[in-house]
Amino acid sequence: MGGELAVAAVREASGQAQRPETGAADVTQPGDEPHHRADRNPTRPTASSGTTAHAGAGGWSAVWERALVRLRWRGDADFFKLVRPMSSSVEAIEARLLADPNDAGAWQAYAPWLLAQGDLRGTLVTGTPDEQASIAARVDRERVHWAPLGVAMRDCVWRHGFVVAATIHVAGRVDARMLARTMADPRSRLLGSLRLVFPEGVPSRALNWLAPADLGRLRSLRASYHERGNRIVRALTRQSALNLRTLDLRHSGVTDDGLLALAGCERLRGLRALYLQRNRFTSRGVAALARSPVLSGLEVLDLRYNAIGATGAAALAESPHLGGLAALHVHADELDPDGVHALASSTSLPHDLVRLWRGQDSLR
Repeated sequence: MGGELAVAAVREASGQAQRPETGAADVTQPGDEPHHRADRNPTRPTASSGTTAHAGAGGWSAVWERALVRLRWRGDADFFKLVRPMSSSVEAIEARLLADPNDAGAWQAYAPWLLAQGDLRGTLVTGTPDEQASIAARVDRERVHWAPLGVAMRDCVWRHGFVVAATIHVAGRVDARMLARTMADPRSRLLGSLRLVFPEGVPSRALNWLAPADLGRLRSLRASYHERGNRIVRALTRQSALNLRTLDLRHSGVTDDGLLALAGCERLRGLRALYLQRNRFTSRGVAALARSPVLSGLEVLDLRYNAIGATGAAALAESPHLGGLAALHVHADELDPDGVHALASSTSLPHDLVRLWRGQDSLR
């Protein structure tokens, strides 16, 4: 209800209530961020910004103020529940959407702010079915302009006109350098999940250019099925800030040195799932992970198809930092009987995991 009133109030305040529905004039021009344009010249009508042309004196800030006056007069309490969080922190709502792009409540809170900036993608959340269909058709036709730099449309996942996940192919230095521009592009503001694809034989030195890219927005990073895993780890350790929840480096040639670097990276404290299947590390690297307080928040740890051995299993069993694990993926055949027994006897791992390993131990 609040979102619908917000749309109606903005229309009334901007003089759009009497305009016929045209569809094309209700979307800002893709590729030019609406709030940037409004800041530069909020009252200047342009051929490609129908909503701004009807905003009148004062631009969208004035439109929004007039809309708020109408909503206050109506006393719509539900609407103010949506607006108040946005006035305190737009970034907090965007953080929710980065973590879960299907968070309907976050989208409902985000939409009024979008409309206030003149970005009618907010209508895709709060508009009537006819309004949503009209805006969606326009955005769909012009997706090439809404996609971030360096990302093909076919490699994007969309929600309400925003790219929330993408695949980027990195074949060399040029592509690696482009990643920095991609992540800095305002159209990547809700890009929370990234998959990096590397062709066989990608030059190792070229991946040094991954480090300058700001990956702090990402909640999920997948860089698997290649041989440059240690380079990826190095790029992560050079980041000024990280908010990753999921890191997937399976089949990527990560060695003990790579795990040592991961274990010492303080910026990975938010990590919840770590996938390291079929790499090149040994019990030495596993022991580094097990000793690391950085990884104390892990809920999923996948170490299958690696030379862990009894020593690595013992390190996992004795770790004081892995008590939050809900899933520990290790093949019994890779541990030998002593390793299985160590996990079955653990007093540090969660009871449910220990019970599973006791079942394995009883079969040997």
